[in-house]
Amino acid sequence: MIGISSFAYHDLSLGEALQNIEHVVNCAEIFSEGKHDLFRQDEIAFSYDLEYTVHAPSTDLNLASIREPIRNAALQLVEDMADICNEIDAEVMVVHPGYFPFAYDRDFAFNAFQKSLPVLERIGEDAGVRICVENMPKWECFLFREPDLR
Repeated sequence: MIGISSFAYHDLSLGEALQNIEHVVNCAEIFSEGKHDLFRQDEIAFSYDLEYTVHAPSTDLNLASIREPIRNAALQLVEDMADICNEIDAEVMVVHPGYFPFAYDRDFAFNAFQKSLPVLERIGEDAGVRICVENMPKWECFLFREPDLR
């Protein structure tokens, strides 16, 4: 199966993006940000004959936050998005692993992300959605840039 990310059409509404994708392939990754935010408009997905995967929001979401309340809030957003994935029959949801602002905090962020992994597994199992952690570019602030997750 070949799919296209709605991010390729980020300047269009989600409906317009899905319509364009539907003309080419039968699978779409909905990049849930901006005009394609599923928290605002999950019902649009039912209007198209597409199979879906979802890229969870990355804005304001840090699964490796060294601030426990922020990390927990990020996990709650992932859980809410997993429920939406279940509603629209998306079997896969992609998440970013998180980031850290200062090199000094890298190990703290890595440990925080490690704490998030079993919670992500439980969220995925509860919602019936496979959660995949996306590898990140080699920018200094991201985790999961190398095979060892760091």
